[in-house]
Amino acid sequence: LRSHMPNRSHRMSLKSLPVDLNNTVVFTTGNKGGVGKTTVTQGVLDTLLLNSIPYFVAQVDRQDRLAQMNQVEVLTILSDPEVTTIDPESEFRRFGPLMDLIIGAAGQGTAVIDLGANELDRFCAWAKLSDLDGAIGDTNQNVVALVVFNAEEQSIVESRKSIEAILDALSLAQVVLVENQRFGRISDLAPGSDIAVAYERELGPFVKRYPKVTVPAVRGNSYQRFEHRRLSFGAVAVMSPAQIMGITGLGMADARIARGDIAKWLEVVSDQFEHLLGLK
Repeated sequence: LRSHMPNRSHRMSLKSLPVDLNNTVVFTTGNKGGVGKTTVTQGVLDTLLLNSIPYFVAQVDRQDRLAQMNQVEVLTILSDPEVTTIDPESEFRRFGPLMDLIIGAAGQGTAVIDLGANELDRFCAWAKLSDLDGAIGDTNQNVVALVVFNAEEQSIVESRKSIEAILDALSLAQVVLVENQRFGRISDLAPGSDIAVAYERELGPFVKRYPKVTVPAVRGNSYQRFEHRRLSFGAVAVMSPAQIMGITGLGMADARIARGDIAKWLEVVSDQFEHLLGLK
């Protein structure tokens, strides 16, 4: 896979977290839909794969995109609002397998948990009830919480709430801010605009305290052609032009450009995660 990525290095100011990836739990969160949590999670998985780090995956969501995109077993925990209305205790019971996956991964690799939209509060309530913090402490696992947001006011507000909730439930968590730039960049906001003011008010103090990763938009929106096939970024990056032509209907030149766009995105994102997780 790495041989298909552009051979460029990035000067990163990102400080590495003190983690052992053979004994780490990574949560991806941000209590709003559509901000790119699963995209970020997939970027983490592709980075671990590039570096031959064993990983165990869970997705708490009504969608099972990670299970479809990866050639590994994914623990998928679906929500069912009707069932939880009839039997509220089932809301907590459904999280039970997460404990087994997390503790089972101790010393074996990285557990990666994608918490879907509107799931964080329920997860945190369960985590406190089950003393997940204590269980993780017993195994000396590192905890990393990737809080994803974009240049949208509600997303920014919810991200601040997400940071507070995850730290309340998991005192061991090391928070990382992740700006998804697919629909715009915080740095491009007009000073004094409602969103810029919200960013400074809600996340400004955290930006000074925690590391921040930026996930750029894929050039030319090239990945959109592959989303319906539930293909990972890494899978597309190693495809032949003929395979891409068959999937997308593109001509040879455009197929090579699309692959290059996605490989470049993966190179930029994995470079940051490699720095963050101490792999570089």
